[in-house]
Amino acid sequence: TARVVQQQDVFYSQLTVRETLETAAAMRMPKSRFTEADRNEAVDAALRSMGIAHVADSKVGDVKTRGISGGEKKRLALACELVGGSPHVVCCDEPTSGLDAFQAQRVVESLKTLAVESHRTVVCSIHQPRGSIVAMFDDLCLLARGECVYMGPWADASEWFESVGHAIPVNANPAEFLVDLVSVDTSSDAKQRESEARLASLASAWAKRANEDSNGETSEVGDAGLKNEGQKGVVVAKRAGVSAQFLMLLKRSWRQVRRDGATNKIRLSTSMNSALVFGSIFWRMGLTQTSIQDRLGLLQVSAINA
Repeated sequence: TARVVQQQDVFYSQLTVRETLETAAAMRMPKSRFTEADRNEAVDAALRSMGIAHVADSKVGDVKTRGISGGEKKRLALACELVGGSPHVVCCDEPTSGLDAFQAQRVVESLKTLAVESHRTVVCSIHQPRGSIVAMFDDLCLLARGECVYMGPWADASEWFESVGHAIPVNANPAEFLVDLVSVDTSSDAKQRESEARLASLASAWAKRANEDSNGETSEVGDAGLKNEGQKGVVVAKRAGVSAQFLMLLKRSWRQVRRDGATNKIRLSTSMNSALVFGSIFWRMGLTQTSIQDRLGLLQVSAINA
């Protein structure tokens, strides 16, 4: 099984971290197969593993409501995908985007812990990582305009690029150097042609290397895949039924609406103003045949402003 953690964190701002995880656990751990204690245990385990137990009772928050930090939201998104069953593969779409260096470090540390302790495969797309984040990588797939210029162990990357004439400077961040290496400089026509030629050379060199090693690496990957299939502890939980999901989502939406006092006041004020305007326009509307058109107009504007 595989789970995907999206780049944009979409949560209900008025729910707490624990309530958000409880909803995710209830979706994947139906009452027909799991008890309330099982779900609570799964939620507590996810909170501890992602390092967000200290904010379990804090609201998620948004631009209007103060809540948890951006890094904690990223780890909450990861916890929502892990609770109620541990997948073989976890794919994260830019988990460090929009975070400061410290929060990005914490997120990647959580992913590294998941990979090492739970023996799961974690795939991430990351732009401009800091040096300490790069040091936690096991493997690297470097892409340039959709073409692969390197794919393999991170420890062997410097040796490969040195062999093709692009040695990584000693005091430079290897990740920043590689990103600059595979980027196209469009500041002038000459630099753009030079960058495109460099990328073409790197892509062709790696394609030649990949073709030479394809047979051996394919057999190794196949053997590893067969071994991983026998891993124990991988739980694939059956999801809750349609009626159970509807009730859980209704409960979650009711909590959000009930707790968002500021938005409710704005909605009430808007509704009162609309009622006052429409009431003054259609005051003392008759019951004759000629007032049918007026009633249709009132129904139309009422439906639009509902």
